[in-house]
Amino acid sequence: MLRTVLANPALLDPTPTEVIDRRTAGQISDDEIMQVLLDWDFTFGRVPVKGGVSANAYEPGS
Repeated sequence: MLRTVLANPALLDPTPTEVIDRRTAGQISDDEIMQVLLDWDFTFGRVPVKGGVSANAYEPGS
């Protein structure tokens, strides 16, 4: 697990779901969650295409 995190430190960054869970647990306020989610750099998921052919896979966004 340490090797995985060292290779990709972004895995330690919180996800929107984790931020929502923190709000549900009362660890952050309504104002804090709104600010975090408004500032979030959301990306769309996609189906990878190689050689003009869609793969049988899905790459999630953030």
